[in-house]
Amino acid sequence: MQAGFAKVAGSDLRRSFREIAARAAGMPGFSMKGGPEPGLEGVSHFTPDRSTYSNGTHIAEVEVDIETGHVTILRYVVMHDCGTVNNPMEVEGQEVGGVIHGTGNAFFERMM
Repeated sequence: MQAGFAKVAGSDLRRSFREIAARAAGMPGFSMKGGPEPGLEGVSHFTPDRSTYSNGTHIAEVEVDIETGHVTILRYVVMHDCGTVNNPMEVEGQEVGGVIHGTGNAFFERMM
């Protein structure tokens, strides 16, 4: 990519982003080829033939103040087996997000 242009690697072929956008959006007087709607955004839906599942467990060691009800998380452990991992960073993000979301729900978090 050069400033304002997209270029085909290994060739001299390049087009401005303006040209690409105009072609993608369609131009008056030119009929578009059938198929997907013209434009710069696309939506696709995928439904697998069968579901997949991961296995895991979460264990929390907590301390509860019986006078106030205040809960302190002393230790939190997550074990999982989601099979072949394509992107370890994404899986870790899902784990962390799930822990935070679940902890909030456990403590009756409310979003107004």
